[in-house]
Amino acid sequence: MVGTRPSRFGQIGQLSLTIAFVMSVVAAPTEVAAQGTPNGGKTVVGAWFNTLTPTSVAPFVGLGTFSADGGVTNISSVSLASPLESPGYGQWTMTAPGTYAVTFLTITADAAGHHILTSKVRANLRMGASGDDFTGDFQVDVFDPSGLLLGSDTGIVTGTRIKVEPLP
Repeated sequence: MVGTRPSRFGQIGQLSLTIAFVMSVVAAPTEVAAQGTPNGGKTVVGAWFNTLTPTSVAPFVGLGTFSADGGVTNISSVSLASPLESPGYGQWTMTAPGTYAVTFLTITADAAGHHILTSKVRANLRMGASGDDFTGDFQVDVFDPSGLLLGSDTGIVTGTRIKVEPLP
């Protein structure tokens, strides 16, 4: 962890890693899917269950959705703690067939609703052969309300596509 105020980052570091990132998923536009991609033409568009393994805190899980227009939304088990952290909102782009770059932000508030942190999560995701899983690397940077970098962490994220399971 790198930063000028590690004690404050330590208190909220787990929240910041909400990354869940990783969001869960990045969506590719319809025209990209039509061009054909590895993984049976599947893209990151959809809903995902993620496991994150950062270097400075214990692993945690998250849920994410990648939309076809390049939007990403995510939340993690760490985000559900206090102080309160928002879901992550951001964007994704395809960098090569089956490979995606993702960036999203979260905000953290104290119990009174005062903004105390902003986290920026960036990740590179690689789809698996089936198109129903991904692995990737991520970095989270945590900033105070004035934009001062408080700390950073990196790790590995894996995701599994959430599929419809109809009742019999």
